[in-house]
Amino acid sequence: MIAIRRISLTETLPVRSIALRKGQSYDKCLVPEDSNEDVFHIGGVVGENVIGTASFFAKNFAEYGANGFQLRMMGVLPEYRGQNVGRAIVEYSLAILKSDYQAVYVWCHAREVAYDFYAKLGFSFMSAEFDIAGIGTHRTMLLAL
Repeated sequence: MIAIRRISLTETLPVRSIALRKGQSYDKCLVPEDSNEDVFHIGGVVGENVIGTASFFAKNFAEYGANGFQLRMMGVLPEYRGQNVGRAIVEYSLAILKSDYQAVYVWCHAREVAYDFYAKLGFSFMSAEFDIAGIGTHRTMLLAL
């Protein structure tokens, strides 16, 4: 049984390393926003093991206005992909964004392999493709809440 709950930054790092950073050390899996005051992390958990994560940062998308949050570092361990873990994490997070933060929208830099995932959740494309060095092709996507 997979539980979805808030987790700590430390708990996100193993998943970030494996799912997003090709096994890089945990210090290479941090982003500057991790130290922000209005950050929260959500995880999919089996027993005591975090199997998927997403982090949310109070950060506006310049062209869209105030009360925005950026979704970053969304990943699911390979052996749990295709089991709706990511969908459950995002849906749980959206409820928190609306109720606890009065967020108006959430946006992300989606990897090319995740375009369909975000589109099925209602996200729309907001940019052309661009490359993030060492990571790959992305597009900015946004979901109005």
